Amino acid sequence: MLNMRFLKKYGTLIGFLILCAVFSLLSPVFLTIPNLTMVLLQGSMLTIIALGTTVVMAAGGFDMSFGALCGLIGVLVAGMMVSGVPVVLAIILGILIGAVIGSINGLLVTAVGISDFVATLATMSIARGLNYFYTKGDPIFKGIPSEFKLIGQGKIGLIGYPVLIMFAVLIILYIFMNHTVTGRQIYAVGGNKAAARVSGINVRWIRILTFIVGGVAAGLTAVIVTSRLGSGQPLAGEGFLLDGLAAVFLGMTMFREGEPHIVGTFFGALIMGVLVNGLNLLGVQYFFQDILKGLIILAAVALTATGRPKD
Repeated sequence: MLNMRFLKKYGTLIGFLILCAVFSLLSPVFLTIPNLTMVLLQGSMLTIIALGTTVVMAAGGFDMSFGALCGLIGVLVAGMMVSGVPVVLAIILGILIGAVIGSINGLLVTAVGISDFVATLATMSIARGLNYFYTKGDPIFKGIPSEFKLIGQGKIGLIGYPVLIMFAVLIILYIFMNHTVTGRQIYAVGGNKAAARVSGINVRWIRILTFIVGGVAAGLTAVIVTSRLGSGQPLAGEGFLLDGLAAVFLGMTMFREGEPHIVGTFFGALIMGVLVNGLNLLGVQYFFQDILKGLIILAAVALTATGRPKD
């Protein structure tokens, strides 16, 4: 029983270390400093957006819109700067758009009573439609200020600015979720909404707040992605949905059994980054990578369901 508990708590981490060992044996490039820093850089944006989703899921919610929202905000921020809006103002407005759409998601779920999945699926479709309406499917790149590009392309030594931003978000959300009253209320709502309501927690506000955090994370990610690409790309947010959910579900299998948490999501995103990087180094075609990602999500969800009472 002890060994089983140990494996459920640390099995995913052990699997991650084995994965790293296999890639290091198959590719001499994998364990080099430039490649490892690239893994962190490429994974930083996924980590930030997945951390926002973690907060939503910790309160028992679910968000399907964060990838499409990231894509929409990215092109809007690029469009604003091309139109002459100052860089700082464009960044603030982009993040505020994320917060507003997040609050709309929260209100649809809590005030209107639509299920999380349906509400955020609808806003995902709307955000994607607005994206293509605004861009006509074309990237926005002429006139992007060079100082804006520094956010995604600048670095200190070997460490890119996006990695530093990622660690800042990681620390802030870790403290928020684990060492504040609101963070503990979020976990209480996720554990049992009825009990949380009886204990005096404003469940509706807590749930709306989590969607706002998710929207802000999507907005910040959009700013970094747009800066790194040096353009507003309509498809920039498409890959975040599957990978972000995979990161959260993988994190739920680590350290805490079946509970979304910040540290777990960080390692989950790291696993996804290492997997993609290693497979690219080995020349594995992209459709096999998608198959593996789907299998990883299935395995992670199955692991989190182990031990729960069955219907």
